[in-house]
Amino acid sequence: MLRESIVSDRYIHDAVVELATDLDYSAEKTRAILNKSLCFAPKPTLIFLMDIDEELAYRRKDDTPSPQFLKERRKIYLDIADKCGIIVLDASQPFAELEALIQDKVSEVHKRGW
Repeated sequence: MLRESIVSDRYIHDAVVELATDLDYSAEKTRAILNKSLCFAPKPTLIFLMDIDEELAYRRKDDTPSPQFLKERRKIYLDIADKCGIIVLDASQPFAELEALIQDKVSEVHKRGW
């Protein structure tokens, strides 16, 4: 049996969050759109959300218009994560700690047979 692994820094979730923000969708409508979208693409086995305070994220990035821009999207991402079983990681932690957490979770799922 052929196994494939795809690692992506964004997936359908990103497009849905942008749509929800632009069109001021409710949390329920956002999740419904996400679920419909996942019918047309492979459903990920694992999803990690690298969560970070929007003020800190704004200071780290130079392509974001404002902290409010990030705050609106963060709220939606966290709601989706809570309702859809996405693993939320504190992205303010050192990279080595995040890497170890991710490797542990991937190994755990791999041992169960994906």
